[in-house]
Amino acid sequence: MACSGGFKRSLPCIPALIAGSVLMLPFLIDGWANTLHWWDTPGWVRLLTGLGQGIMLPLLLVPIASGNVFPDDWARFKHALPSAGALAWPLALALGLGGALIFTASEAVFHALGIAVQFAALLFFANFALTLLRLGRWAQSRQHAA
Repeated sequence: MACSGGFKRSLPCIPALIAGSVLMLPFLIDGWANTLHWWDTPGWVRLLTGLGQGIMLPLLLVPIASGNVFPDDWARFKHALPSAGALAWPLALALGLGGALIFTASEAVFHALGIAVQFAALLFFANFALTLLRLGRWAQSRQHAA
């Protein structure tokens, strides 16, 4: 949310969506390959493949959850990804925390990061539920308008 500027955002522009799809592709390939037991990926590779997914998914879900996929007044909304520089601090934070998780010898750091991940997962699923709820309302309003 902080990266994208909150709920008053529309979907990123087409070039950013294409770049985001490219960032999300390694996660998809690695996840399926691990599921099908084609290979076993080390933790640092999973960190890198998960970063693209973890950074781009909120940029797509926040505009959908807020109902700003196709806003009537485009001038009121800014793109969810105003510039590539907006991704710098989330990427640095994720790399730092992921590096601390992978290369730490301290059990306390491991547990603290585990709690943070559980909290983030809870926030993600709450945002996803809100997305589904608002998307259903949006579809009903479009159906009544037609």
